[in-house]
Amino acid sequence: RRPSSPPDPQTTAIVESFNWPHGVKTLHQWSVHVGIMGNWIHSWQPNAQDENKIAIFLEDDLEVSPHFARWFLAAHLRFLSDPSVSCFSAMRAQLRASDPRGEGDMENTMKETTTVFKYKLLGTWSFSPKATAWREFRAWFERMQENKAFVPLVEGIMPSLWYQQFQQEGRESSMWEMWLIRFMEERKEFCVYPWAPGRKTLVANWKEPGLHYQGEAKKDHELLADWDGRLIAWPQVIPVLDWDGQEMKSLMA
Repeated sequence: RRPSSPPDPQTTAIVESFNWPHGVKTLHQWSVHVGIMGNWIHSWQPNAQDENKIAIFLEDDLEVSPHFARWFLAAHLRFLSDPSVSCFSAMRAQLRASDPRGEGDMENTMKETTTVFKYKLLGTWSFSPKATAWREFRAWFERMQENKAFVPLVEGIMPSLWYQQFQQEGRESSMWEMWLIRFMEERKEFCVYPWAPGRKTLVANWKEPGLHYQGEAKKDHELLADWDGRLIAWPQVIPVLDWDGQEMKSLMA
């Protein structure tokens, strides 16, 4: 949808005709163009009575395993009372936010026994925040936006460099997650991810041509077809990973 255009009628028709037998389906259309940032930050507006609700953000270039919701429900329950966790993502995290040793993808250093971990960097491909944390983030975002000199950067990580590049191009509003990255860093919070065996994933991204990708669309990883109970057999010690993908031993006691 372009800023001066009304909602796309074909997209509206697809949503209206989509059958959702698992509960209530609601089509939410903005009366004005709000952009990527507005869609992300304002689409879910939980209040104090919504603390037990779970929201999962799924964009149209994602494909989910039949088991993705099972993991999310179990993960939210497991980390409900963990103040260091503000959100979850079922993607197979690969970006090493800081890579001083040139280790590349997270896959290259992940221990074979890993089934779950906390990571400083949030995942937007199937993003699921705790309701309370999301409500507090939205309030912080509104306050910080009033300060026109504030730039939501975190020193030494790749997303900050991308954001600065987007600023130069006048499209920083398409990178809403930088605000949440900064918010979580200030509060020393983490995102929880699953790590499925066999390089499988619970949520795949088709990387379709558009804002961030070019060329032929292709899934980043194959979906997990058969459920593996190890994904929710939570280990006694959960790995906690820094920006560089290395364990933060002091937080794993």
